[in-house]
Amino acid sequence: MTDQPSKPPQAGQNMDTLRKNLKAETHRLAAVHTAPVETASDIAGIEADRAVSEAREEEERKRKWRRMRWVGRMMGISAAT
Repeated sequence: MTDQPSKPPQAGQNMDTLRKNLKAETHRLAAVHTAPVETASDIAGIEADRAVSEAREEEERKRKWRRMRWVGRMMGISAAT
């Protein structure tokens, strides 16, 4: 008989499973930490672009409305004459 206690086979399998899980978790965390992160300045830039775009659209709607009113008046004048 030997003086060293024998390792049960399940302990070796558990260590392999733990190593695999640790490796998978390490890769997952590495992927999470390397994902692009929007900074406050990026978000502020996006919001500023959106505000400018909305202002342009509003001006375009107003311009179209004024033109439609003018065309309507001209059509009314030409129909009356």
